[in-house]
Amino acid sequence: LQAAVCGAVEPFLDRFGALLPDGTATVLRRFAPRLAEWSAAMARGPLTVVHADYRLDNLVIDDAGRVTVLDWQTTLIGPAAMDVASFLATSLTVADRRTWEDDLFAAYAAVAGTTVGAVRHGVRLHLLWWMALYANNLSRLEPDDPRAVAMLHSTVQRTFTAAVDHDCGALLDRPW
Repeated sequence: LQAAVCGAVEPFLDRFGALLPDGTATVLRRFAPRLAEWSAAMARGPLTVVHADYRLDNLVIDDAGRVTVLDWQTTLIGPAAMDVASFLATSLTVADRRTWEDDLFAAYAAVAGTTVGAVRHGVRLHLLWWMALYANNLSRLEPDDPRAVAMLHSTVQRTFTAAVDHDCGALLDRPW
């Protein structure tokens, strides 16, 4: 995947660069050649089943509060933080994420039996992953449906803004 991501960075930036917060193009360019190293570090675990497209659009919540998760074709084994990062970065507006993120981290940490710091660190690491994955995937998509285009733009803006908010670029200056 690293070679594909490296090849996709510039086409992605050509198409979506105007949507990105300052500095994130540099973070993406620096991370792409380290993707294999990052992936090997993440594979050391702990690992679980990861939806890998976990966002509100893929959830059905009934009147009793039961949740059904849809769209499982990208399922993989990976760190749970991959889904947490995806959900927070893509399902909430930037303002809502900023407002509720600490509470959501605390709630998740309590249920998962971990610390808020560990959740925050995992999300930071996986925001890098999502930046790279969106660069790879979206550089190859050309939807003509205005709703699909708007959703992709929103996903990119929210994810890359979350990466800035969490100073993900600082993670590139040390080993994983």
